[in-house]
This record gives sequence, structure tokens and C-alpha cells, in this order.
Amino acid sequence: MLNKSKKYYIIFLILSQILFGKNDKGLMNYRNQQFDKARKYYESILQKENSPLASFGLGTSAFQLGDIESAVKAFDDALKSEDDRLKAKSYYNMETFFIVNREWTKVWHFSRNLWNLIRQIMKRKQIMKC
Repeated sequence: MLNKSKKYYIIFLILSQILFGKNDKGLMNYRNQQFDKARKYYESILQKENSPLASFGLGTSAFQLGDIESAVKAFDDALKSEDDRLKAKSYYNMETFFIVNREWTKVWHFSRNLWNLIRQIMKRKQIMKC
């Protein structure tokens, strides 16, 4: 049976693959568990441009390195994206951090925001069907 950290690693890996694709150097480093290299790659992108996707990558890498403060800040930056999928994944990851740390007030906050976003997405899809 997988322990908690292995489960979270697998979840982050799957979410990162979905978001970044196969040619992302940061993702390749992440997959090889070279989290520091992945982090540096995403930081280099963010020095050049404001990229919510790179912020998400930085957040996943920072989390794996145990830098929760940087991970939360990076995911907070990723929430500024127009991409609802990226926002949802950022809310989910932040919720997961706080579950691990048993910070239930913060878990509630991010869970509520995630479900509100999902409801908004569902409403838009229903409106589009009409």
C-alpha cells in the first residue's frame, strides 16, 4: 500500500502531465524526481514572463522540496489564470497541502473555492447547451 506522500506525489505527477505536456523541461525534471532542477526551470520562466502555468510548476516542485510557503505563493499566483482547469488544480493542491498539515480552516476555504469554481463551470456548460 502506498504511503501518503507517495499518493500525493502520484497525484501531482498526473496533474502536472495533464497541464504541461511532454516537452516541458521542468516536467521532465519533475518526473525524474529532480525537483530542484524543475524549480529552477520554472523560476527562470517566471523571471522572463508572468506565466500562471509556470507558477503551477513552481508550486508542485517547491512542495516536493518541502518549501510549503513558496508552493502556496506559487499556487496563489497560478490562481490568477484565466484557465479554469489550472485554477481548479491549484485550489486542489492548496487544499491538499493544508489537509496534510491539518489546517482545517484553510482546507475549508480552498475546498469551498474549488466547488464554487466547479459550479460556475457547470453553469457555463449548461448555458452553452441552450
